[in-house]
Amino acid sequence: MKTRTVPLAILLFSLAPFSFAQNAAGISGGFDFGQIPGISSRPSVEINLNSQMLAFVGAATRSSDPEAEDVLGGLENIRVLVYDLVEEMSAVLEFIDEVSTALEADEWQRVVYVQEETERVSIYVKFNEAAIAGLTLLVADGGGEAVFVNLAGNIDPAQLGGITQALGVGDVMGGIPDLTGGAIGNAATDEE
Repeated sequence: MKTRTVPLAILLFSLAPFSFAQNAAGISGGFDFGQIPGISSRPSVEINLNSQMLAFVGAATRSSDPEAEDVLGGLENIRVLVYDLVEEMSAVLEFIDEVSTALEADEWQRVVYVQEETERVSIYVKFNEAAIAGLTLLVADGGGEAVFVNLAGNIDPAQLGGITQALGVGDVMGGIPDLTGGAIGNAATDEE
């Protein structure tokens, strides 16, 4: 699971506030991961965008990528954390299990679940009436990497791939089925 950044992701990363304590609570579909056990290093990729920053990024990319503004327009909050060096994978796996339990207790619905000895993939969605109000992705692989993503706002399932590409995290989510039967992101890797 290697990530490739794209120019927009670099722009998003450089504009994002670096405070880990950004609170997505209070936003329908928002989820704050808090302190993640088993990881003492800072994330290799960290994106924190609230609705104001998303509007700014959409406007900033309008001339080079007119669709980005439409794709990001319904979102209220984006949180992406990618860790390349996980010191205690067992603690991270336990954390993912605990977060999964908390999400399910808060009426999030699990749409993807993969469990192997040293790997977890869980994708949850939260509905607000008939629309998707939140998407949370929890991934830990046996190679020492972990990815945590939360998208909050009005999420169009047909645009999930566009959102991950606009953020430059399509490779992280590549090959994971989306809610429309396609694939979220781009399945390409850095090893091509």
